[in-house]
Amino acid sequence: MTRARHVAFALLLGTAGCAGNPYSGYAPVPAEEVTRMVSGSSLLLDATRDWPFQTMLYLAPDGSGWRDASLLPGTDPRPGDMAMVLVWQATEADGLCLWSAPLIGEMPSFTPPHRECLRVLRAPTGQETLAATATDAQRSITAPLLLHGGNTFPPGQIAQCELQVRVLYGGQLPPWQIP
Repeated sequence: MTRARHVAFALLLGTAGCAGNPYSGYAPVPAEEVTRMVSGSSLLLDATRDWPFQTMLYLAPDGSGWRDASLLPGTDPRPGDMAMVLVWQATEADGLCLWSAPLIGEMPSFTPPHRECLRVLRAPTGQETLAATATDAQRSITAPLLLHGGNTFPPGQIAQCELQVRVLYGGQLPPWQIP
């Protein structure tokens, strides 16, 4: 999607209160299909008027991955804003949910893992147009969702994030407990 289309869509979202819900005709994608769609892919949940950051996820087939929920449009992930996805799964009841490690700035204060769920939605007009409602402890937003094959997190940023975590935890990655 071009930058102009992103801006136009953001303006549409900004006026959604006056024009109605732009996602009213969207339907949830079944959990089995979501799992096939996202496994081994990167997801980008676009910024909205209510949340100016993009959320980028990489969901590995083994259930791990990477998360950055503070990504400014047009920028790369930064190690301080990245978190390791500890486990993810899609269910009919909750949608696509993941547990991620605390951010580096929250370590080693024993902050528990962070839980976030996305309800993947498909436009009634076609299979290619997706949106997602992201819900965590603080907020719920619905925004356009883009999928990319493979891991779009830069390898150097991943290595730097892992190194910083290892320094904080005596040379190893800690075994975070999922609540």
